[in-house]
Amino acid sequence: RKYDVEDIVDWNWVMKWGKERFWEFCKISHDIEFITCIPPINASLTTGFLNVASKYGMDVKVVTHQVNGVKAKVAITEWLSHHGWVGFIKVVVVVDSQEKKTNVDFDVIVDDNPEVCVKAVGMGRKAFLFDRPWNRGAKIGGFRRVDNLYDVILYLFKDMGGGFVWKV
Repeated sequence: RKYDVEDIVDWNWVMKWGKERFWEFCKISHDIEFITCIPPINASLTTGFLNVASKYGMDVKVVTHQVNGVKAKVAITEWLSHHGWVGFIKVVVVVDSQEKKTNVDFDVIVDDNPEVCVKAVGMGRKAFLFDRPWNRGAKIGGFRRVDNLYDVILYLFKDMGGGFVWKV
């Protein structure tokens, strides 16, 4: 069976797949050739976001929770390089737990885990929940649900009281 992102409707999807299938997925997902062939969700939106972030001096980081931190960092960095974004984005891998993502220095976090967003808001930081099937039942408290990076930029600039021109 071929899986799609819409098939994963529960945050604990790993337990439903079973450990053996999960570890097989992990092996595949850290393979450089596999990683670099995955297209970005929207390359032009991401490029536009990174251009705006760079123009305004924002420090963009990919903060991810992975069991094998070294392999994950190499794979993600290779993927960013493949798409021409490696100079714009720093990669930070957290091994301990999802919640440790909030220990990284940031002002704004975009995550698909509502618990990470809740913790960030509790720390006085701005948080956005990236809309995914597995978090659609989450109650929103103190953070916004977004569909893409364009929404994040719009909300950030709206909150700052200014407008901007989006060029892709």
